[in-house]
Amino acid sequence: MSLLITMLGENMVDGEVKKKKKKKKNKKRNMPTADDDLVEEPEQDQELVDAEAAKIYKPAMSADERFRLAMENFRKERVFNAITSQILSTYFTFGGMDPNQAASLHTNNNDIDIEVDFIYVVSAFLSSFLISSSGWYDAEYFTTAPKVVVGFLRYLLLKRVVPEYDDDLRKAIEIAQQAKVEAPKCQKFNNSFPDSFNETCSILYVRDFEYDVAGIRVATEVELRGKEIRHMRVVAVEPMDSALPKAKSVESTGESLGTEQQEQESIVVPYSRVSLAKLPIGWGGDTTTTTTTQATTTDAEEERVTIFVESELASYLDIGTVVWGTFFTLSNGVVFARPLGAHPSFFVEQDETNIDD
Repeated sequence: MSLLITMLGENMVDGEVKKKKKKKKNKKRNMPTADDDLVEEPEQDQELVDAEAAKIYKPAMSADERFRLAMENFRKERVFNAITSQILSTYFTFGGMDPNQAASLHTNNNDIDIEVDFIYVVSAFLSSFLISSSGWYDAEYFTTAPKVVVGFLRYLLLKRVVPEYDDDLRKAIEIAQQAKVEAPKCQKFNNSFPDSFNETCSILYVRDFEYDVAGIRVATEVELRGKEIRHMRVVAVEPMDSALPKAKSVESTGESLGTEQQEQESIVVPYSRVSLAKLPIGWGGDTTTTTTTQATTTDAEEERVTIFVESELASYLDIGTVVWGTFFTLSNGVVFARPLGAHPSFFVEQDETNIDD
């Protein structure tokens, strides 16, 4: 009896039994995050999946209607944060599908079908736009964006949203999977280039840069002979047997240093030879190729150049990486670059009309 009174007493307030509050179930607890690409999703009965999908994405609906409905449902079925939400909205807008129109899908009579070129949109969004035009600098964007894109494309494929585009979706997913590896590497390279060698060459031989170069001996017998602005593709990265001195920052050099003192204050760092194949002037990428077929020209047909890049930075350049920059040739045959930006191997130049500035 005393035990019962004690138990009741713990739940009584002013002589009334206090009701225990029921815990609300968190509906989002078991939902995947927006950057979960579900690559390891367990196999499902395809006929059952197709039957369930047909109830939502009815074949009688236009591809445009099904796609817009999928945009809406994908957001409902995933957990988003500020970054993943921004990435997905930007991706939709880039592809010509305004996410704000999805909410009015059932209230407006929209008979316009919009064809989405999945391969182009993914290639351009995760290469030229992400690297050069997005304005995103945080490394998280470059690791997360490909995952968000893979997740959405796999959603379209698994839910049978637009089965008429299944082949294109699979190719687009393959490209986005590559981006998970290549985009973060390109961002790291671009954040750290130019290295000491290419920076110093720019200061010494390019008059566009005006710095105090006291303390650096200029080899007067070497002069600037050529300049090219173009795309090139990485075809080889070979570590050098010997290292090059990393000169002290020329901007902070206040007075001329003797050769011996300068050598003592230099840091020797390993460099690599990066061999580049020139791509045609005006080249803007080709979505009809894949990483296994991109290098279609033979050695005899390719015009190649070699630049020197600090080995730490060169490690971010994979075979097939596309670089764009200004390449200068000295009278002794040495080529240096500034500026120089790396893009994924599936690089496609974005259509400037896709996104307003």
